Amino acid sequence: MTNKKEFIVFGSPLIEQEEINEVVSCLKSGWLGTGPKVTEFENNFLDYKKLIQIQKAISLLKANYLKTNTINSLATEVGFSSYSPFFKSFKSITGQSPQDYYKKL
Repeated sequence: MTNKKEFIVFGSPLIEQEEINEVVSCLKSGWLGTGPKVTEFENNFLDYKKLIQIQKAISLLKANYLKTNTINSLATEVGFSSYSPFFKSFKSITGQSPQDYYKKL
């Protein structure tokens, strides 16, 4: 067993801390393209992670995920532990609840 720290990020398999650092470094420099940069979120990796999770949730909503699933399952599908932090993050990023966002699609 190694002493390396490993994490599950965005529902992916275990990755190492060095890989997270490399991705964050690329995002800060803008090297990965025109998407949102970590610096736009005060270099806070958790805020950036939440943004990615909410973007995935929006994609699933647009693909009619809720026709066969619940909001709770959407929250866990995109990596939140429960509905409450998902709801709070979704509303802070989009300005509306997941249900209201879905109704307007």
